[in-house]
Amino acid sequence: MKRDICFIGLDVGTSGLKGLLVDEEGRVIKEAESSYPIYHPEPGWSEQNPEDWWEAACKVLRMLSNESSCAIRGIGLSGQMHGSVFLDGWGQPLYPAILWNDQRTVKECEQIVETTDGRIEEWTCNSPRTAFTLSKILWFRNH
Repeated sequence: MKRDICFIGLDVGTSGLKGLLVDEEGRVIKEAESSYPIYHPEPGWSEQNPEDWWEAACKVLRMLSNESSCAIRGIGLSGQMHGSVFLDGWGQPLYPAILWNDQRTVKECEQIVETTDGRIEEWTCNSPRTAFTLSKILWFRNH
């Protein structure tokens, strides 16, 4: 029996991991989703456990890959923008993922402006934002 060639797309979102199984023409064959929590340990903080992402990916992949008419030939990924996961030397998370919508880095944004004598925007065409990775790296180092 000839099996259709299929592809899987995974999106690691803020509220959950969504997946699609599509054929060669891009037609959706199957959809799957697995949600996970957002933690707010302090006001303005927004974190997730990276292990929750992995477990959701495994669950969604199992749901999508049991389509017997498909020969899966590739997987595409997308994910949350500006989330930070700090890893140890073995690739294990040192701390929960700090999400894009986390607001704890206001002082670090001020530190970036001060350290660059206010030239950061000229250099990068962006003013420091609490969502950006640099402010999260500084927060992690400072705390």
